[in-house]
Amino acid sequence: MFFVFILWLLLANYCSTTSIEMRAFRDFLVNQHLKHAIIIRAQEQQQQGQWGYLKEIRDLAMHCHIRFHRVSVKHDIENLFYKSSPKVGLYINITDPGESLHVLRDFAVKDKFKNSYAWFITMRALAEGLLDNLKIIKNIFKPLRLHINADVTLAIRVNGSRFHLFDVYKILPDFPATAEVKGNWSLQQGLIIDPMFKYGFMVRRTNFQNISIKVATVLHDKPKDFTNYTFLSNNRDWKELDPMPRKVYGLMRPMEDLYNFSFNIYYDTSWGGYIDVKTAGIVGRLYSHQAEFSLTPFRYLSGRVLLVDYSPEVHLERANFILRHPRHVSIRNVYLAPLAVPVWWCVLALIILTIVLLVIQIREEYKRWSQHHVQRKQLEQHVNFAMLVAAEALLMQGPPSEIFHLISSRTLIATVCVFVFILMEFYNGYIVGSLLAESPRTLTTLEALYNSNLELGMEDIQYNYHVFENSSSRLMHIIYKERILGANGKSHTNILPLEQGIYRIAQGGFAFHMSIDRAYRLLKNQLNERQFCELQEIRYIPGYSTGIILAKSTPYKEYVAQVTLKLRESSLMQYNNKLWEFHKIDCSLIKGNEIIVDMEHFGAALVFLGCAIVFSVTVLGIEIFYKKCQKLQK
Repeated sequence: MFFVFILWLLLANYCSTTSIEMRAFRDFLVNQHLKHAIIIRAQEQQQQGQWGYLKEIRDLAMHCHIRFHRVSVKHDIENLFYKSSPKVGLYINITDPGESLHVLRDFAVKDKFKNSYAWFITMRALAEGLLDNLKIIKNIFKPLRLHINADVTLAIRVNGSRFHLFDVYKILPDFPATAEVKGNWSLQQGLIIDPMFKYGFMVRRTNFQNISIKVATVLHDKPKDFTNYTFLSNNRDWKELDPMPRKVYGLMRPMEDLYNFSFNIYYDTSWGGYIDVKTAGIVGRLYSHQAEFSLTPFRYLSGRVLLVDYSPEVHLERANFILRHPRHVSIRNVYLAPLAVPVWWCVLALIILTIVLLVIQIREEYKRWSQHHVQRKQLEQHVNFAMLVAAEALLMQGPPSEIFHLISSRTLIATVCVFVFILMEFYNGYIVGSLLAESPRTLTTLEALYNSNLELGMEDIQYNYHVFENSSSRLMHIIYKERILGANGKSHTNILPLEQGIYRIAQGGFAFHMSIDRAYRLLKNQLNERQFCELQEIRYIPGYSTGIILAKSTPYKEYVAQVTLKLRESSLMQYNNKLWEFHKIDCSLIKGNEIIVDMEHFGAALVFLGCAIVFSVTVLGIEIFYKKCQKLQK
């Protein structure tokens, strides 16, 4: 349904709107798929053609809701439009351009010649030739404030029922008007539009005539030996410094060649939008129309929607906690880890039982073989022989076969050897596997990080404060207040500059909230490969979608959106992402090449050997002392 507003405007001389012109405007609305329209007319009308005009109004009233307004253009133009309304069609008939020009100027001052308003202007031909008509059109629109996104269709009536249509726009408001032949309308054939006008103005108007467009960006960490532009356009060196503005500039750089213009870049000191949103940083610059759009990405925030517009997504920023994951520390040593404590007690009990059974078996052996009577007497007095035999069996060595002749003795020793073989294979396999396997990562969630004994911090940068203070996660608020700010919200040293935060990550025992890709690039120069593979991200969100921000009512909003979508469609955006993506090393190869048995794991074996040596030396000293005492007694 069309909503047509009839505006009776006070003009010096009245103009005539006939039924033919109204029919042409109706076809224009249908072609543009518009459902809202405003008709600007004079207060007085000639009698000629009034009945036909009223018939057209009656036909529209059968399908439309008609409202009549009598307003003063200079004061009430804004009240004629809905806030954030859909695209509106506007119609005006010009009989005398000099008399009607002030009406168009009033609308131009209110910035109503932009893509949100489709103008259909009719006038009678003031010259016979096409070139003469084009000159007249340019003179009419010369004082008007038009932009490159203007949607103005001028219909020149060449005879009673035929119009020539022209598309009118300007590259900049102070540039000469450009008029292109758009098509024609006749009562017999209706509206005929050139095929190229089926596409948007972004496709048709691609020559900006080498103008300079004001844009803004932020550079915080530029090296001193670089100029601003040299550093911004460099996509090879120092990728860890100001990556987002440089990445987005490299992405949008083809836009200059595509539309034949150049960027006039303002280098600001902050993003803006957190303290005084109307004056601070890039947001303040765009709000005051000192620049058209930014070359650095901004997160989508509801608080900025009333100040600036957003483009489609150009960058996905991953900002999370990153830390060196502590190596797995257990109370029990790796050499004791394969078997639980009850199992070790069972093995000890088995050894004692084996020694007792061997003592019994040895006695039975020498009772059966009397020729060894003397040796039997000696062995029966020393149980240590049985202990040595048991040790040989446990070490899979075994005593000489001529010592034992009973089947029961040999069965016992063979069974012990088989048991020990199975035990040692499992034991050794577990030890080797534990050294080759990667240590389990336990700090993988925010909850685990909060409950750990690591210190937590964040980079001293604007968006980090907003991330924690406006997060929907209650745990994020607790981490920020208790672990980052400290008790009672007092200032704490864990809100750190980037360099200090990276240093503490490298030292270990510290988790730092910052941009992940940037952290990897900085830590690569401070950690060796094994330490680098210990890095762990705590991912609580997949990433922040960011887009370019644009000044409200900028004529380049559709162009930026068009270029962004084309870059994504052609995979150039994906290529630019790969160009700035940090490629991590393959930690599986590092783990296979650097198998290190450190003192923590080997300590138990050394302690056992040391205790055995001390015990042996102590017994040796006691034996020497005992022998000397016997000699002194003799």
